[in-house]
Amino acid sequence: MRATQAMLRLAGVGASLLIMLEGLVTLFGDFFRVLFEAELLLALHYFVEALFLLLGGWCLVCAEMWPRPWLMGNAPWLNKMSGRAIAYVAYGAWLIRREGYSSNASFLCILDILVGLSTLGVGAASAFYAYQLAGLPPALSEPALAREMQSTAGLAPAVAPQPPGPYFSPGTDGPSYMAG
Repeated sequence: MRATQAMLRLAGVGASLLIMLEGLVTLFGDFFRVLFEAELLLALHYFVEALFLLLGGWCLVCAEMWPRPWLMGNAPWLNKMSGRAIAYVAYGAWLIRREGYSSNASFLCILDILVGLSTLGVGAASAFYAYQLAGLPPALSEPALAREMQSTAGLAPAVAPQPPGPYFSPGTDGPSYMAG
């Protein structure tokens, strides 16, 4: 994996976590406030919006860090850097203009704009590098990286497994119990 790809993956994870933060802000800042005011249709709208942000952010985190078969089967465009770039641009553009129930609160509006701009930046950088890296040989393309991230073959365990119970010291015939 190239250093730029690793940096983009880390930036993507950061942007995805910010998207999930927006989902939590929507859930606790908008949904519960509207629900307690008994505006059920508006509460349902904010619940679906929070669910969309939370699940979308989680799927993007999984696509960046842990490519899983269930995710790649349902959202194959997340397997490529260009597909993730489109998702980041879409989330960023949506978050910049998102109007919450508490739209008069300047902190939440500024948070929406900052998260949207940072997500747009990650999407633009990902799109730029996806275009630049499009001519790589197949061994260095994104599906190979997904297999590389899932593969654990050839990795030796860091510590040899220890048998439970009495411990046998090397060079002795019987168990010696560890003091401790």
